[in-house]
Amino acid sequence: MRMTTSPHRYVIRRLMLAAIVVPTVLLGAASAVSSAAADVPPVPATQFAATCDGETNLDPAAAAGPVSDLTSVGAGRLDKYNAGLTVVLYDYEGAGEFPFVPMCTVRYDAVTGGPVTEWMFCTDYLSEACARSDVDGNLSHYGTPVGQLETLEGNPRLSESQTRQISYLIQNGYSYNVTDLESPFHWGGTQVARADGTSSERAALQTLVWCVSEAEYIANGTIDDDLTAACAETLDDTAQLDLLAKAPAAPELTVSGPAAPLATGATAEVAVETNIFNQPIAVQVDGDPIIEICPGVEGAELVDGQLTILGEPDQTRTVTLCVTNDDVAVVSVDLEVNVASPLALHWNQSPHTIQGRECQHYATFRASDAVVLSGGTTVTFANATAGPPVTPGDDGGMNSGSGSANDSSVVSAVDHLPATGLSSWATTAAVLALALLATGLALVAIDWRKRVPAASVTGAHRADQ
Repeated sequence: MRMTTSPHRYVIRRLMLAAIVVPTVLLGAASAVSSAAADVPPVPATQFAATCDGETNLDPAAAAGPVSDLTSVGAGRLDKYNAGLTVVLYDYEGAGEFPFVPMCTVRYDAVTGGPVTEWMFCTDYLSEACARSDVDGNLSHYGTPVGQLETLEGNPRLSESQTRQISYLIQNGYSYNVTDLESPFHWGGTQVARADGTSSERAALQTLVWCVSEAEYIANGTIDDDLTAACAETLDDTAQLDLLAKAPAAPELTVSGPAAPLATGATAEVAVETNIFNQPIAVQVDGDPIIEICPGVEGAELVDGQLTILGEPDQTRTVTLCVTNDDVAVVSVDLEVNVASPLALHWNQSPHTIQGRECQHYATFRASDAVVLSGGTTVTFANATAGPPVTPGDDGGMNSGSGSANDSSVVSAVDHLPATGLSSWATTAAVLALALLATGLALVAIDWRKRVPAASVTGAHRADQ
């Protein structure tokens, strides 16, 4: 963990004070959000230390203030962890005395069977932080106790679209660009906003979350000018549409290929139908085939096994991949993508109020609930030297079975003759006889029809196998 001196502590204090004087936001719908069940360790844990991913400007294990080691989960903090509560450790910079969001937290996770740490992002800019944690994990706001974090189903103030956008931001991060050096949201000129980066990158990501969660107040001018200006520059309308295209409401990924086998050296078309746009989708193929975007397909690229499809929110596109293989093989084409989904967001809020102002709703990305979407198909390439491949089950009754992309059976005109045909040696003899008759060579008196009666051809063919 790298620690550097922060140029932003004075800016943070300014923001915290500014939040106190802006108009109160009405959140009357908050009571409609029900509590969600929390995971509880089956066996109580003993004292341990925990840190969140990424770098911090300050060392949370050597903090100023009444709690010198903010990474320690012992005493009352441990009791709360064992009770299934989310325990606040330190802020975005590694501090705990005067914390500023986002906050590093730890909780027990039933999927992994142990503690997990997560960065907790504020989704109510005009509400109180309520995030200062003492050695026993008790939360307060400037000395006023606020009770423990309660697990909720979501933030009722946010729309479905806003929740989707925030889910993508917290899970994946985004680009960032605030050029005003005097802006409290400049964050040292960082160009990247991400949770697991530096303190500045983490603070930038919190700013982007506010650009989404406070869109209504930014639009009607009831929030401070600094945030309004920062959001207009770094997350404009085009960028917000891009977030929606990256996080569809009902993600889809369907992959389909040809049912019939293809000759070696031929090119198969694999159709990818999806509404997941503007982000890499991993593509994996067996062996060493050539796979590329088919000619004429626009708005898509395949680079180093990563397929990116351009598209608009809430639409579906089909992109065709061309797969060519020179060897006899069954080639698997598999696609996979981590989808930003509200299902992976975890919500917390202290139920306390400070002078009538609510504590804010926090959102974290729960990796154990991440949504992974996958799809695949197989393409069969058959040896074409003996004749054109024939789909099993479509050969006039020659070889029963259904043809599909997963069926590696290959049938050729020579390998399997119809029941009314001739065996290979009989065919040669018949052709020779016809040639002799055509040239008037009457001395050939062999009756080939008696030599190989039609009724016994099938039996003769089987005996030769």
